[in-house]
Amino acid sequence: MSRRSPIRPRHFLFAVLLGLAAFPLACSLLFPPPGSGGTTVPTSFGSFNRKTILVGGQDPAPSFEQPAFMVFGPDGRLYVSTYAGYLLAISLDESHDVANVETYQPLPGRMLTGLAFDPAASADNLVLYVADNEPPLLEVDDFTCRISRLDGFGSGVVTDVIVGLPRSAENHMTFDLAFGPDGRLYFSQGGNTNNGAPAPGLFGNRPERELSAAVLAADVKDPAFSGIEDVEVFAPGLRNAYGLTWHSNGYLYAVEQGSNDGFGGRPTPDGGEIYVPSMKDTLQVLLPGHYFGHPNPARGQFAFHEDLPDGTPYQPPLKTFATGSVVTGIAEYASSASGESLEGNLLIAGFVDHNLHHVKLSADGLGVVEEGILEGGFANPIDVAVGADGTIYVLEAGGTLAFGGTGPAQITVLEPLGSGSSPVEPEFLFSLSSNCTTCHMSLTDEAGNDVSIDAQWRSTMMANAARDPLWQAKVSAEAVRNPALKALIEDKCSTCHMPMARTQAVFEGGSGAILGDGFLDSGHGLNQFATDGVSCTLCHQIQDVALGEESSFSGGYTIDTLTKLPDRLAYGPFFNPLQELMQTGSGFIPIWAPQVRESGLCAVCHTLFTPILDAEGNVVGEFPEQTPYLEWEHSDFGSALGQERSCQDCHMPEAVGSVAISFYPQGLTGRSPFGQHEFVGGNAFMSRVHKANREALGLVAKEGELDATLARTMNLLEDETADLSFVSSQAGEGTLQVELRVENKAGHKFPTGYPARQAWIHLLVRDANGQTVFESGAAQVDGGAAGDNANENGLSFEPHYDVITSPHQVQVYQSIMGDSADQVTYTLLDAQQYLKDNRLLPKGFDKQTAPADVAVHGAAANDDDFLGGSDQITYQIATAGYQGPFTVSAELIYQSVPPSFVQDLRQSNTQLISRFGSLYDSADRSPVVVARTGATVP
Repeated sequence: MSRRSPIRPRHFLFAVLLGLAAFPLACSLLFPPPGSGGTTVPTSFGSFNRKTILVGGQDPAPSFEQPAFMVFGPDGRLYVSTYAGYLLAISLDESHDVANVETYQPLPGRMLTGLAFDPAASADNLVLYVADNEPPLLEVDDFTCRISRLDGFGSGVVTDVIVGLPRSAENHMTFDLAFGPDGRLYFSQGGNTNNGAPAPGLFGNRPERELSAAVLAADVKDPAFSGIEDVEVFAPGLRNAYGLTWHSNGYLYAVEQGSNDGFGGRPTPDGGEIYVPSMKDTLQVLLPGHYFGHPNPARGQFAFHEDLPDGTPYQPPLKTFATGSVVTGIAEYASSASGESLEGNLLIAGFVDHNLHHVKLSADGLGVVEEGILEGGFANPIDVAVGADGTIYVLEAGGTLAFGGTGPAQITVLEPLGSGSSPVEPEFLFSLSSNCTTCHMSLTDEAGNDVSIDAQWRSTMMANAARDPLWQAKVSAEAVRNPALKALIEDKCSTCHMPMARTQAVFEGGSGAILGDGFLDSGHGLNQFATDGVSCTLCHQIQDVALGEESSFSGGYTIDTLTKLPDRLAYGPFFNPLQELMQTGSGFIPIWAPQVRESGLCAVCHTLFTPILDAEGNVVGEFPEQTPYLEWEHSDFGSALGQERSCQDCHMPEAVGSVAISFYPQGLTGRSPFGQHEFVGGNAFMSRVHKANREALGLVAKEGELDATLARTMNLLEDETADLSFVSSQAGEGTLQVELRVENKAGHKFPTGYPARQAWIHLLVRDANGQTVFESGAAQVDGGAAGDNANENGLSFEPHYDVITSPHQVQVYQSIMGDSADQVTYTLLDAQQYLKDNRLLPKGFDKQTAPADVAVHGAAANDDDFLGGSDQITYQIATAGYQGPFTVSAELIYQSVPPSFVQDLRQSNTQLISRFGSLYDSADRSPVVVARTGATVP
């Protein structure tokens, strides 16, 4: 199970009705106060003037707090509902400033949420439908939600339209309202449960109801309409669709809030429950006649994100958001004021990630062709509306409604200043790690362990991604073997190994360049950013744009290139950071963002596809060079619907208790959970090379830090990677048969990553006199496995075995690349297929349903004992002439840089290859014993 923060924003979204005190120096993003001219903010859709036009708790809106929704009325005023029970009618002048605010409490003692004006309403005939709910937010009686009609603002004419709608014991209720093109009223009705099954705690064991967990429809304007009896289920299976909007393309879209680990699972027809991990928020297109995945036993719907038994098809989401984003309001930008490129985009408020997201739909409205963050740094934005002139209005709850927010409720506007982005003067998008270590050093956890970010990170493979001599040698080899594609190779490889330099170069109109006078040249203007590797302000600036999706793989991360220092955002894992202090010291404003704890963040570089070339050197496709994220996603560790254990859980293990995350100022309150920046992996060989050649390679890590990283690497390999055990053993007349089981404990294939790494079984049998009876896979002096065909011929390899009968047969777990002629190749740009991939599968990995990019290749595909999580090998050994009992020992041995790979590398002649060859020859090349076991067979 994932070790997650005890903070569960979605469940506390409306649970705390008092603003929480932030740290003394915490602040909003320092935008001008109401009535000022505002600040120009560039976006990819042109520049906007950003200004705050209304602040709650003061004139002219002292009762403006706990906002819920907003909508423009036919009289041109902006109407806002609040959980405090107030309805605000806001008059705006031509500059979008507030001219007047009228406040009305039409339903005393009720919480107001969704708003929708009658399509026939006018400035002289205001008819407003409003969702109203029984307070408080938690532990409320069921069937207490309703929809009312207000005839005139402040007139006191209020009519009950629909009474007795379901109500969760938690904060799910009747939310958004929207009239459709058919004249019916559509509204979102929250679910009573977390995943369909009644659960104790916040959800109070309350079951789903016939009309819960759905978007409902009612023809409220039909004279024959009689109330709740005439309400229909339009879109079943929506857990908590907070916001709705009808798009000009004719479709209804909803933002759906996903479930949380530990608050109840999915139901079974016999009354049982199945555990479900946390699930992400999503964007849905509500196609009629479809099912959206959240079970409801009251409707006989037990299917969990799959088709219903009656044939109703499951409709998957258009988009997922990072876990914990808590998306709320949604609107279409139905204006050309900011240029055609934004027109038709959906704008979505990220309540907890503080962002205003934009999503461009495909021409048919059933797909997403582009997405991103239009603007960030809002104070818990809960809804968004677009004025007739294209001005965007963002309703912010601040700290009046929810955990994690600060400041009063407010409304901020983005006024379009013209189409096309304003020219941005070149400047640095990043900061070197040395600027961050000034404060994020000398950190300890509650057990007194040193968890300093700088000390842990400096010695990792990520910190030294650009200084890695093997990587540099391999880039040079690929370039000399494919000279016509040298520029493409360097740009691709620098994207993840020199990400700050490459992103900066592209921002300035160039591309990634490594060799010659490129980034590795000490005189290059971006050399320092290049050699800082995968650094602080790279990872902490990656936006939540398509993470975990194909467009973000192979270095497709999104970095803001429009905002200048000192207003750039740095994404972190904690609420209410000391914004002003860090902004002053670094030029970056820290802000909470859920993606930093997501596996999708790691996937941007740890899912890599390289070009496939035809015989003429043309790029004709892509080859899955390394796919740890996709392997993880197809396992029990992660899935498209949720996560049980993320990359960070293993590779950034939690510190003990709380950690004050900055050395300065002294006396900071500790934060938890604190992910240590160990970034531990399995490349023990290169860690040894780095340690032995620290000064020659120009590494900034101290010797003790390199020792610590190597120790962590060995611990991960030896204790956390795999297990070996004997399933059975039997000695017969002249024969010995043993069955060995290998279990993969990792959340991806083992080995994973770059397709040269290998692991193998070393099995040794001795007789009663200590004589060797049988030995397969002994480690050689150069680190390879005795008996491996690749030792004699680098273009050969060991097949996968189910049964081994000869000491010349070795079970080697590896991936072998093949070229267009079905020959073994070590050159990435020659690779077009895998001739073999029998790497140990993670638990839960189904090789029969695995996508092609992570498929099993070779004999392992048909080996019934080669399964998700394990492999079983049978050894049949001749023992004639030997006396028992027999002592059998087995080891699983791992090697990150095999001799055959180095031999191929040396076929090319570059200075960087020669340097690596010298380092390799003098290095400790001994492989790592990952697991071992033994048995005595009588």
